[in-house]
Amino acid sequence: MPRSAFGRCSWLFDAGLGIVHRDLKLENWLFEKQGGDDLKLIDFGLSKFWEPSKKMEMRVGTLDYMAPEVLHRNYTSKCDLWSLGVITYTLLVGSFPFAGRDGDSAMLARIAAGRFAKERDAWQSSSAVAKDFVEKLLTVNHLQRLSAEQALAHAWIASRETVAKSYVSKEIVDALCSFSESSAFRRACLSVMAMSLSNEDRQEVHKAFLEIDQDHSGTITLSELKSVLEDKFHIKDDAVARTFHSLQSPMSRREEIHYSDFLAAMMSTRIALHDDLLRSAFQRFDVDNEGYVTKKKLRMLLGDSLSEDELDDVMNEVDADHDGRISMNEFVEYLHHRRSNEKHLEAAHKAIDRELKRPCGRRDPSAPVIPVRERRRSSVIVKKNSSRSTLESAASNVLTKVADACQPYCCEEIAAWLLDVRSYLAHR
Repeated sequence: MPRSAFGRCSWLFDAGLGIVHRDLKLENWLFEKQGGDDLKLIDFGLSKFWEPSKKMEMRVGTLDYMAPEVLHRNYTSKCDLWSLGVITYTLLVGSFPFAGRDGDSAMLARIAAGRFAKERDAWQSSSAVAKDFVEKLLTVNHLQRLSAEQALAHAWIASRETVAKSYVSKEIVDALCSFSESSAFRRACLSVMAMSLSNEDRQEVHKAFLEIDQDHSGTITLSELKSVLEDKFHIKDDAVARTFHSLQSPMSRREEIHYSDFLAAMMSTRIALHDDLLRSAFQRFDVDNEGYVTKKKLRMLLGDSLSEDELDDVMNEVDADHDGRISMNEFVEYLHHRRSNEKHLEAAHKAIDRELKRPCGRRDPSAPVIPVRERRRSSVIVKKNSSRSTLESAASNVLTKVADACQPYCCEEIAAWLLDVRSYLAHR
């Protein structure tokens, strides 16, 4: 838990978000599911966007976890680090560091002086490095207190790092590189859909993000991405830089990749674009629920991320009937059509499956039913006891329909392959 907690706090403030939680306590840390190891920080009701040049004055939080400077109404983001020191002590010892039976006034005096209980057996039996870690967090002078980044680098945390299996696969890297070659609008669509992902959808790539984020700051820097793409997968430096900048959020104030941007990239190939995700994404663009998306709505949602010319290009590309509006069907077709070319053959096979399950025109009720055929990568195989002429005729009709149906969605090679097979069957 300590590493996850400090990693999230580093991400909240040190990563450039500028958020101070102000009510960190054990009750606000939850595991994503029972038996899981993904830790979530909740309850941002007292949190605040804060600028380092200013001091906060409002006394908020829970007394057991409250830093001395909060009591004095003059504090910075370091108040969260004090609270994490209290949490760490409580996990080690099993009781609060400043609690006692002598009332709140005495407790306030102990907090102000930084005088916590060191006589308890559990504290005495803790390792020297663990004690040093807690003491450097429960330091009254906030200027001398550890930052989240320094806490992550402390020996007690760093020594707990274990060698685990790698979650960054070739498929993950391919998804990152593929994302960099997508249009700006497609990247925006994937980013919108990433907001609607369920925990199950995220689970596949969550550990890969944590593995690339070597300093556990909650973001990925260019050097961290290079260490994976160049050292492990031998991707060229210019390709790494192009991938990094395509992943970087336009709103980011630093050279870094946020988790939401990483998720969007994974959606380009690694996460299925199922109907719920596509519908949710379309509804985010269709801000007034009119059932279509206009250029004005795109500008409202995307802001300055696309220029006027780029918005015109988007409308020309996605608006298939050129009526100045993008319908749900056009939106879905655009996103599915832009999937990687490796999807085309699989889509063609599925279309064949659907067509073969449909009745082919009128049929004599007494005629035998055509047996279900087995499919191979590049051929249609039927059972040997089938009527050859009946099957070839049916297959020829099916392939013609499929070739016509797939023309807008498949690459020319696939459509041509379908027609070649049909022609072969017709002239046997």
